[in-house]
Amino acid sequence: MKCLEKERGRRYDTASQVGEELRRYLADEPVQAGPPSVVYRLQKFLRRNRGPVIAAAALVLALVGGIVGTSIGLVQADAANSKERETQQAACGGTRPRPR
Repeated sequence: MKCLEKERGRRYDTASQVGEELRRYLADEPVQAGPPSVVYRLQKFLRRNRGPVIAAAALVLALVGGIVGTSIGLVQADAANSKERETQQAACGGTRPRPR
């Protein structure tokens, strides 16, 4: 569409600029005629770097899963320790020995 603009200043100046835009498009790089949005540039980046992005996402997912699993285990262990202390105190009559 940039080639067909009515205003001369908004069109490509030379055929080599059109060729450069086509090369960028075929290499999944952002083109100058495209929308300058962050989402567009992010999509192009993700297409060019699909493997490393998937690997990084898997690593982050594994780390978050490990943190969540460890936190759940810690909470469960703390609850078990609290319950064990309560049962021990109940077995001792609920009173603590007095210091002399």
